[in-house]
Amino acid sequence: MPSSEQHVFQAKHNQELLDFLVSSDKRDYFRDWYVTIAFYTALHHFEAILHVVSPAVNKGRSLRSIPLDVDYYDHDKRLLIMRDEVFRDIYRPYFALYSFSRLAKYNCQEITVHTRLQVEKKLIEVVTECLKIKNKYA
Repeated sequence: MPSSEQHVFQAKHNQELLDFLVSSDKRDYFRDWYVTIAFYTALHHFEAILHVVSPAVNKGRSLRSIPLDVDYYDHDKRLLIMRDEVFRDIYRPYFALYSFSRLAKYNCQEITVHTRLQVEKKLIEVVTECLKIKNKYA
């Protein structure tokens, strides 16, 4: 399992690619990849905070249908964990990124400039909420 630091590194690495696409004026040419990279950037931010949040949240919780654990490689399980009250402000923007990414990757749906703008906003929301939660439980 990757460490929190490894997830942070990967999130930053992904963000560098997003920034490169912006700086080279290619984010609209590669909107499908931009959306996909944005989703995985959010995923790594979330996985990084699980290492901090899990021990604090699980303490005192004896019954859970799915334990709040780290490194859920299954998207469905990760989305289920995000429904926990701790992550309520992450779930919606994260799920939007997940959905847009799936449309681009698997349905070959064209990603519009409007959608790309939504993706940028949702990624900022996820990153901001992850930082808030990490600071609360750190």
